[in-house]
Amino acid sequence: PERKASIENDESMNSMICSLFGSPHIFSQMVKAAFWFTVVIHSVEADYAIYKCRTTLKLDWITSMFWFATTCLVGYPVLGHLIQLIQIHDKSKAAQKAKLK
Repeated sequence: PERKASIENDESMNSMICSLFGSPHIFSQMVKAAFWFTVVIHSVEADYAIYKCRTTLKLDWITSMFWFATTCLVGYPVLGHLIQLIQIHDKSKAAQKAKLK
């Protein structure tokens, strides 16, 4: 059978991982922790995005869910764009209020 390459079988990679992280086990635990940290952070960002879409921008559910899903997948770059849209919205509302006075 054909032998697949893996980090454990590559002596130079294994040596580098051991010198940086102590052991492959510690490295794998750090990768798992980073993955779950990313999942949690993206979920929090997505919750904030849907909240702002519904309350500040008054968007419908479908559009809000689009922002939620995109923020879940991409994270801050999308949330940053949404924050810029919210700032534009806020400035527009402030300008409208100033006109009415």
